[in-house]
Amino acid sequence: MRSRIERRWNEGCHTGLQLWREVCAQGYRGPQGAIWPVLHQLRQGYPPIQEADPHWSRRLVRRPPSPRRMAGVWLRRAADRTHAERDALERFLDLCPEAHLAFSLTERFTSLLREGRSDALEAWLEDATASGLPEFHSFATGLRRDQPAIVAAVSLPYSNGQTEGRITKLKLLKRSMYGRASFELLRRRVLLAV
Repeated sequence: MRSRIERRWNEGCHTGLQLWREVCAQGYRGPQGAIWPVLHQLRQGYPPIQEADPHWSRRLVRRPPSPRRMAGVWLRRAADRTHAERDALERFLDLCPEAHLAFSLTERFTSLLREGRSDALEAWLEDATASGLPEFHSFATGLRRDQPAIVAAVSLPYSNGQTEGRITKLKLLKRSMYGRASFELLRRRVLLAV
């Protein structure tokens, strides 16, 4: 494909779509994106990427994953991560030595919450405080202040999700009135919404 594109380029055809149609008519069945790096090289005046490289058609610029995406991968269960996500996570952990410790602490904490093991909380808090990572130290300090509530949340089967949902609905009703109505009107709207 490279030689065909280069020959047609030298003949004066510099339109990418036309070159794409011509190589497809000559039997090329690869991805359309493979032609653009070759054309980019020709437009810059460089020789195109050599076909000797077996991965030349896949040399498209890959963006690193966004912080939000990596946070999702970081917090997801190991069994739920895709192969690509596992590879991205391994590359990230290899780049930053402190990330190994942070990842280990995060894994332990999320498994502690998911499995309801409140007995392991104290050991985790000590490890997080002694880790030397300021974010984990601060987080552990905050958890220590509310440790009885955290232990209860982890160990008891109760949930305040329904209460939080009602509070959210109440706030939505209050905000929709733009602060112009009295408490009595808000009360009536809440009672009517139920």
